Amino acid sequence: MLNPMDIRRTRPVISGGLVGLGGIRQMVNALPIDGIIPYAGGIQDGQSWGKEVLSFPGVKEGEFYLVAVTSFGGMTFIKRDLTMEMGTGSVLQLSKEERAWYRICTTFLDWLIGKTEGGKAYGGIIKGTLPE
Repeated sequence: MLNPMDIRRTRPVISGGLVGLGGIRQMVNALPIDGIIPYAGGIQDGQSWGKEVLSFPGVKEGEFYLVAVTSFGGMTFIKRDLTMEMGTGSVLQLSKEERAWYRICTTFLDWLIGKTEGGKAYGGIIKGTLPE
């Protein structure tokens, strides 16, 4: 996630392009980044909601956030995978048997949100600054 004003200068590096090193132009490989999310601020930034004022300032120019996510947006724990329960039917619905499918799982996002404890950084969100 980065400011839309920074996309033009970062896209050649992210997608793989020419880079200068000591006056020599060379091709570099694309970075393993799935996508760029431009975010300069939410449309509700500064709007009133009830008794509070909403604050969605966006990403400042020259800064970026790298987010490591799984396909589910976090770590998914499955206590019981897809299960079918079967029982006797209902006389009122004229059914011989009833079936119910269910799954017990949860998505755990605490590992994703960055935090610092005892001088060590944890999490899957990295904040950085772009070189001048």
